[in-house]
Amino acid sequence: MANVLTYLDWRGDLTFEMDPPNMIDMLVFSVLSYTNMDGLAEDQPITIPTLLEKYDEAGYDQSKVEYDPRPLLEKASQSRRFQDILVCNYINHIDHEQNTQFSAVTFQIDEKTSCVAFRGTDPTLTGWHEDMYFSCMEKTPAQTEAEEYLNECCAKRIYVTGHSKGGNLAIYAGTFCNLQNRIKEIVSFDGPGFQPEVLCTEAYRDILWKVRRIAPADSLIGQLMHNDARQMFVQSDEKYLLQHDPYSWQLIGKQFEEAEQSSFSLLVKEVIDTWLDDISMNERKRFVDTVFQVIEASGYKNIKEINEHRFETFLAIIKALVKTDRKQIKQVSDIIGRFAANSSDVLWNEIRKNLSQVI
Repeated sequence: MANVLTYLDWRGDLTFEMDPPNMIDMLVFSVLSYTNMDGLAEDQPITIPTLLEKYDEAGYDQSKVEYDPRPLLEKASQSRRFQDILVCNYINHIDHEQNTQFSAVTFQIDEKTSCVAFRGTDPTLTGWHEDMYFSCMEKTPAQTEAEEYLNECCAKRIYVTGHSKGGNLAIYAGTFCNLQNRIKEIVSFDGPGFQPEVLCTEAYRDILWKVRRIAPADSLIGQLMHNDARQMFVQSDEKYLLQHDPYSWQLIGKQFEEAEQSSFSLLVKEVIDTWLDDISMNERKRFVDTVFQVIEASGYKNIKEINEHRFETFLAIIKALVKTDRKQIKQVSDIIGRFAANSSDVLWNEIRKNLSQVI
């Protein structure tokens, strides 16, 4: 099976002059943005091989991180396609108390072309907690920083991209920056959407034709909130929440292997949309905080552990919903029952059997 790593084995010898940037290149930049570049690429531009050398000299080790960028960084540094790209303007702000994080980096492809990549959240509960805050804030601090960062880009042709929260930041920054006419394309990889007010703006409508959304078949984060941009679902060699991992997405040459949106993803979207339609911003925030308090109390530390206990986690979220708004449990129960009745997926039938325990 082919993924973003094997893409560099197959096409790493083709320069960007031979073959212009494509969506898989945007995924490469999105994954590379997860690289810890603290003290490495803030000031002077450096090549990707130099970045790898400095990364190792600094003793950075992200091997226990779900989206460890080092395997891709190593392959990119050895490829003709990426080895001369300049890495610059790295920024990384983290505030654990406020559940906020912002990081971005610019990849200069040639003298006139750059790709701005916004880092997504990591797969810890803190990271996903922050992603869920998009549903209960009109504008996040990270979105403001993303807009300001993109406005500083000097390239004549700009690609903008990001994975997870980074995909949301890419679209938001591209929408409200001052250089829309220089943006070539915006690609969001399983990134959450926006409040309806954003979709109604003239700026959003003007940039929409340049936006592409890529999400795995079991997409969860990518179905949060609202987004009118074109969306493609792709095959993954993982299941459920673990499909958020970009290394799991399958490729054919320089294209993604397309898939149909799964019943899991459809259910998540319908449940969330139903919930969002009826409650205030404050109620949404209280629900999100309650959900993560329940999950943390269960002892799960990351998405891998949650995925391994997805039945228990889903029921814990239902419990949190009951605490927040009792009337909505009936709506959610009806939706789950409908999916279970029309699906052979054991997940929904198992949830339906256990739902009575928490209602």
